[in-house]
Amino acid sequence: NLTYQSLIKISRLVEVFYQAMYKASLNYDSKDEGSFFKYFDGDNNELKSLRVFIEQTISKRKNNLTMLYNALALNHLLLKNNELAIAAFEKAIQSDKNQKTAFDNLAFVYAMQKMYQESVDILNKKNITSLLS
Repeated sequence: NLTYQSLIKISRLVEVFYQAMYKASLNYDSKDEGSFFKYFDGDNNELKSLRVFIEQTISKRKNNLTMLYNALALNHLLLKNNELAIAAFEKAIQSDKNQKTAFDNLAFVYAMQKMYQESVDILNKKNITSLLS
């Protein structure tokens, strides 16, 4: 089980992520070719320490990793490591194919990078998985 302190740290990451999303949405120009998250100006030291914590927690666990991989992916997004975010979202999906949030988040990252076909493909995969479960 995740400890109370673990949940507090992951909750902080989610809070930072949504603050970044809000701030980026206020400044985002759809004509801009850059990443949506380039508008994030949060504390990279805090994000890096959260990333280390999440990675250590993942290494100690054998199951129920979906939430942790999802949190790790959000952390990578905020640190502008899109490739690592994609890999972590894919691991979240592999960990639990019924966890739809990881599919949605991965589709968002693909769309953000203008990889529209990949975004559509992952949403279709989510829908197929839903039908089979």
